[in-house]
Order: sequence, then structure tokens, then C-alpha cells
Amino acid sequence: RNIPQTKKNMLSGPTGLTLDKDGNIWVTNCMNNSITVFDSKGKFLKNIPTTDENKLQYPIGLTTDKEGNIWVANHRDNSITVFDTRGNFLKNIPKTDKNKLDLPCGLTTDKEGNIWVTNIGNNSITVFDSNGIFIGNIPKTDKNKLNTPSGLTTDKEGNIWVANTADNSLSVFHGSRLKSPADIPSLQSEKQAAEQRIAALKAKLEELQARIKPGEPSEEPDVGFDTNRLRPVFSHVFGVQSADTLKHNQMLEKQKELARTAYLELTESAPDVIGDYAAYFEKLFESVGISFPKPEHGFVVSTGEQNRAA
Repeated sequence: RNIPQTKKNMLSGPTGLTLDKDGNIWVTNCMNNSITVFDSKGKFLKNIPTTDENKLQYPIGLTTDKEGNIWVANHRDNSITVFDTRGNFLKNIPKTDKNKLDLPCGLTTDKEGNIWVTNIGNNSITVFDSNGIFIGNIPKTDKNKLNTPSGLTTDKEGNIWVANTADNSLSVFHGSRLKSPADIPSLQSEKQAAEQRIAALKAKLEELQARIKPGEPSEEPDVGFDTNRLRPVFSHVFGVQSADTLKHNQMLEKQKELARTAYLELTESAPDVIGDYAAYFEKLFESVGISFPKPEHGFVVSTGEQNRAA
């Protein structure tokens, strides 16, 4: 069968398609900046037009995430728009210097729930997690030969297949491990990396606490340990050299600066994790004479409460 354009369905330059969790078909219309939705039998359900909020601008690729939300690439707006299954607008992810969205074209959802986006404007692929948090950007290399990357899909092993329109080739990336072929360094989720750093710091602090006897003298009774005991913790976690290679005061100042920088990075890349330890870390920083670094947007705690406002 063939489903033609009608005044009702408003098909105009149909380009991308995806299947939602209810079995309906979503179609991008790049010529009138809209999305048309049909049921599995081809019956017209709705048309979602462009608005100032959703910013649909020459929509091309789209994909359905694990939650059933629909992600759309806005080619001319250099952004990604997300709708729920009912077509309600959820958010728009704009281009930034970090995510490098540049004429986004195709999208796919990997087995971990991450969203991969091809950028034909700079021959790269941008990866977001299911919440829209930027994970990384895979640039063109001599080996992966990304060249006007357009369509892409995920196979049953979790690998990502990309069509290079200008190179007449296909590139395959190991999506399940979030890294590209051997010529590209491992692309690890910034959020995952931050969580690992938090876990390492937390483990060291718990180990330190276990060695401290109850009632042991301390300059900071509320925290339970003194400045000298904390120095080896920061030295280990943040990679500062021992005192035999750096003067004691230089080492301590370096530790303080690294601690502040690392903590602020953690609040940006994993606020939902670091927020749970904010009060504890505030005492920790005070005990070593560091003014507590406050993130710009505050903390997000897993319980849903706001732990600390900026």
C-alpha cells in the first residue's frame, strides 16, 4: 500500500521514521517543520507543528528511547527536541561548544539507552545519555572515515552502524562499551567517570574513618579527624606527589586546589550522586581549611530534596 499526502496528514518532505512503544509510526516532515503520527494500520493520528518551544526546524532523523520518548534532530536549528509518546514537548537540547551539534541528521538509541546523533556539518557523532546529559563526541579519524555521516542504527550486539554518505562506506562503533574503534581513545561517560571518582573518594574516607578511634583528639570534633590525617587521602585520590618531592606547604596548597577543582567538576557531571554527600564533604573541606566550593545550580539529591542552594 501507499499512504499519500493529504491536507490532514500534512506529509511534506517525509524523511525519518521511528516506531513508538505503542506501535505508532512517527514521521518527520522536513519541508513544513512538523511530525506526523500514524497508527500501525496507517490511520492518521496527529500532526505536531513547529512552535517557539519545540523549535522543529527541518527535522530529519528521530529515535525512540527506552522510556518511549521521541528524540528528533533539528537539522537547521542544530538542536535535538524530545517529546513524550503523546506528543507533548519535553525539552530541547541546543548546540554547545561541548556537544558540537552541527547539522544533526540521524539518531539511534543504543542498548544502554544512550542517544547517538550524527553531525554532517563537522563529520562527528555526539552521544547523550537518556536524560540528555552530554557524554562525548566522536570526531572523524583516518580509520573511522566519518564523512557526511547520516543514517545510523544499533544492532543486536549493541554496535552502532553509521552510513557515510560522501565516502560511500559504513563505520561501526562498539556502542555497548561507549568507545569507537582502536584509533579513537575510549569514550567514557563523564557522568560514569564522575561517579567512579566519587566512589574512590568515599571509599578512602570510609577507610580513614575506620582507623580513627572514638574520642581521639581532633581539631574538628564534628568531623572526627584532623588536617594531617586528611592529607594522604587527597594525595591518593587526586594524584599529588609525596612530600619528599614537594615541600609540605606547596603540596598542601596543590591538594586544596585539586580538591576544589575536582569537586566542582563532580557537581556538574554527576549532581544526583554528589548531592547525597554534600553536607559530609562540606565538613571535610572545612577541616582542611578549604572554603567549600558551591556549584552554580546547587545539588540534586536522590531523595528529591534540594540539599544546598548555590
